[in-house]
Amino acid sequence: MNCFRNFRHRSVVSLTTNWTHARPAVLGLAWLCANGTGSSTAQDGAVAEGAAGTQEGGGSRVLASPGFAREGLPFDHLLGGFNASPEAGPGLVPGRLNAGFIQDGFSAELGSSVTYSTNLFQDPVNEESGMLSSSDFSMHYHHGGNRRMGVFFGLDYDLAYFRYFDEALNEGREPFSHNLNGFIGVKGAQTTITLSGAFLQDNGNGLDQARQTRETIQSESNDYNLGLAISRMLRRTSLQGGLNFRLQEFTNQEAQAEPLSDLTRWDGNLGWSVSPLGMQKFNFQPSLAFGNSEQAAGVEQNYLNPTLGVSYTYDPKLSFFGSIGMDIRRTTSTTESGEEEEFTETAPAFELGTSWQVNQTTSLGLSIYRRTLASALEGQSSSDTTGITVFATKAFPRGFVTSLDYSLENSSYTDIRGVESDPGAEDGGSGTPENYHRFSFSIGRQKLLWGRMPLSVSLFYQYSLSTGSNPLNEFEQSVVGFRVGLGF
Repeated sequence: MNCFRNFRHRSVVSLTTNWTHARPAVLGLAWLCANGTGSSTAQDGAVAEGAAGTQEGGGSRVLASPGFAREGLPFDHLLGGFNASPEAGPGLVPGRLNAGFIQDGFSAELGSSVTYSTNLFQDPVNEESGMLSSSDFSMHYHHGGNRRMGVFFGLDYDLAYFRYFDEALNEGREPFSHNLNGFIGVKGAQTTITLSGAFLQDNGNGLDQARQTRETIQSESNDYNLGLAISRMLRRTSLQGGLNFRLQEFTNQEAQAEPLSDLTRWDGNLGWSVSPLGMQKFNFQPSLAFGNSEQAAGVEQNYLNPTLGVSYTYDPKLSFFGSIGMDIRRTTSTTESGEEEEFTETAPAFELGTSWQVNQTTSLGLSIYRRTLASALEGQSSSDTTGITVFATKAFPRGFVTSLDYSLENSSYTDIRGVESDPGAEDGGSGTPENYHRFSFSIGRQKLLWGRMPLSVSLFYQYSLSTGSNPLNEFEQSVVGFRVGLGF
């Protein structure tokens, strides 16, 4: 029984979170199991994760799905727990339908959208509204995902071209963004090994909340990710292990109000999942996460995160889960005067939530969490974040589907001397929000043309609000857009 599942849901209309594919997820502190039944096949696993899924074309349509980019979850899909091919996740632009659709074989899509934003660059002072057009292309090839045993592999590529209606805003900006993900694995009777890699070139033009995190917002970066995961299925229990490498290189630093430093991370995770006899609806998951992060600005961290997770499956449609752990983090840094600072922090980490598949067309979810992460802000070592995420999806007749997400994160920072700080407050520069609200709503329809060519149309709305004690950390942004896509 494999219950190490990923709780960063995918939205039917892609509206969030990193190798999310939203923004590559940093290995993390809290991970848990949302379903105590698991599956040893790719197809069953994908359906179990989506919990809403209606099978179609050898894949599954994931309707149960979240919200926003969630850094800190372990290995993203690599320790997601179901022995299936990692899915492509959200694209580079908002408004895409069927972003969570998984199938063997080749598929592609062309899309075009027009978006209006009240604050194009999320600036706290010089708010600039305007319109942005984008053209996107995606293609995917997956093989062997539905096999019980054997080799499986896949390749996903997304390309987006952005153009501002105000020509002056296009000068000096890179219009293209690229997202390339690949994986290969071997499934045996009890053991699955998966190797995956990804590259994301983010030019900072995208307005999709799905691809933004509270700290980096719309920064420009090149992100590299490489991961290895191994799972061993036994009777009533499973063992999991993995390693993950991530490098995030920030470009065009002169455009950043608060400098971001290139960040390198090595992360590992060992876990065990077991359902005791007589307690089939319960699943217990002790785990140990560990890793190292290093800022180019000279901050290095080593951390351990022991965690105990518990899930309860009331019925196949409703499950509850929770985890509690401790983040132990040792930081070494060099100050501007050349002095070396070294300190150790200990902070609690937890997550509580529920996932409810109301019926075949409606999904609801809730997650409340607290975690500590290495920071990419220069002069800062780590951030403590407490947050809540709520999502709902609903499918209607004639191919209509809606999605709603809300997320709130409250954060505090520890600087390179081990003192709680407010980034940007000392020198008057802009930093990062203390409270970060995000809300998204979308409605779309898909209709099959000529057999295997789905035509999709969607409307989407996004609202972001950043508040804090430093006015230069605050901004407000509303985004509304329209997208048309044609699949193959």
